Amino acid sequence: MDEIHTYGFIPNGGRIYYLDRSQPPMFTRMVADYVAETNDTSVLARAVPSIENELQWWMNNRSVSVTSSYTGKTYTMFHYSVNNSAPRPESYIDDYSTAFDPTLPSLSESGRSALYAELASGAETGWDYSSRYSAQPLAGGTNNTNPTLRTLNVRNIIPIDLNSILYKAHTLAADMYTSSGNSSAAATHLAVAASLREGILDLFWDSSKLAFYDYNLTSNARNDLYSAATFYPLWNGIIPDEVLESTENAFGFFAGLNLVLNRYNGTMPVTFLETGLQWDAPNTWPPHQYIILEALKALPSNITTSALPTPPSNSSTYALVPEGQISVAEDALPGQPIGGAGKNATKVGPAADISRLDGTVVNGGNATAGEGWAHALQRELANRYFASALCSWHATGGSIPGYLPRLSDQELNVTQSINNTGNMFEKFNITDVDSSGSGGEYTVQAGFGWTNGVVLWIASNYGQELVTPDCPDLLTITGASGGATKSAAVSAYARPSLAMLVALIVIAITNSLA
Repeated sequence: MDEIHTYGFIPNGGRIYYLDRSQPPMFTRMVADYVAETNDTSVLARAVPSIENELQWWMNNRSVSVTSSYTGKTYTMFHYSVNNSAPRPESYIDDYSTAFDPTLPSLSESGRSALYAELASGAETGWDYSSRYSAQPLAGGTNNTNPTLRTLNVRNIIPIDLNSILYKAHTLAADMYTSSGNSSAAATHLAVAASLREGILDLFWDSSKLAFYDYNLTSNARNDLYSAATFYPLWNGIIPDEVLESTENAFGFFAGLNLVLNRYNGTMPVTFLETGLQWDAPNTWPPHQYIILEALKALPSNITTSALPTPPSNSSTYALVPEGQISVAEDALPGQPIGGAGKNATKVGPAADISRLDGTVVNGGNATAGEGWAHALQRELANRYFASALCSWHATGGSIPGYLPRLSDQELNVTQSINNTGNMFEKFNITDVDSSGSGGEYTVQAGFGWTNGVVLWIASNYGQELVTPDCPDLLTITGASGGATKSAAVSAYARPSLAMLVALIVIAITNSLA
């Protein structure tokens, strides 16, 4: 609140050179969640003016008028747009190298200034960086990011997630004003929220593909790149009529998630494109798993109680995905390595669903009789995230004497963790629950707050459905041991109880933050 009081917004970081860009506007929701959890309404006397100031800052500095190419209606929407003409101080060498890359065409001074503004705007999104904001997502292939960064088009993208967050912020602000008797202020925020809701459904929603896509001001049309941002509207209370009208459509919206759980070892990736950028495949991020779970919970029961659909006998779960939804052909999806085999699983046909089991998926928990499809996906994703957090922590030296033995030095040498005591990583890998994510401008962070927070939230909300993760054998994966026995997280000890599983994660978090 002090930062909003001083600057009108929450800067992207705690140094003076971040004062030209904001964090994504989560403050209103944070206040609402705090009050709902604690019933401490005394904070509102100071918080509500701060909420008003921040929302006004976004209206004054990041709003843009958009006329829909689909309906002709005009909306006030929001985008990330930083006025910057120099490399970011915190990533000066990276930005300079992107601008002056000798393998790429030289840029004029104005071209470099525009690129620096795009790079700063990309940092403001929180998704720094993703093919989602690039005009040529695969310009550099899978490991050369500079060509892709050169084509960033952040300022001309109207993002699904930002506008969904602001829609919810205005509805929550209206609720706060209503509770204090300020009906005029409440009406103002409700009007903004109503316009945003209409704009989100008009500009972003594709009813034929059953997904949301960012709106591109350059092309005056939706982008076709599928990303985890598609789940933000449901998380924030916007469910399209087409999703509500049938079980088939509701499942279709989540069919990409179902594909991931059956096809891969990890959780839902940011996109299905492998670009070398950290907000693309193979990386998966903890906040997205939380948002997806909340989106599933937002669906009404009348469209969620039937069983999970199964694909035709000669097809994989890709066949259940609405045509064109995930923007990538089945044979172009990221591969799932097979441990110890030195190759990927097949990319097409039923054999591609390498994690599929009878009624569930690998590290997806146990199915129950009469379980609806939405609950099944929640159970599977909650368990899979739990496995990603615990297995990667254990694979980097985590242990609890008497309950969870430390891996051998030979095993820990695979992850270069012989002298480590376990990491809770900021991001994970879609293909390996033993591993962190990769890419980006900095070393992968350990002991990350949102990773720990999502673990605790899942333990609180799905604790009775969590089962002991089955962690891959590090030696078998790398081929270091021809006949190594499976190194499950519990090794020679008895499989722990549910309560112990939750305790393991709590201790893991404490250990990672020590």
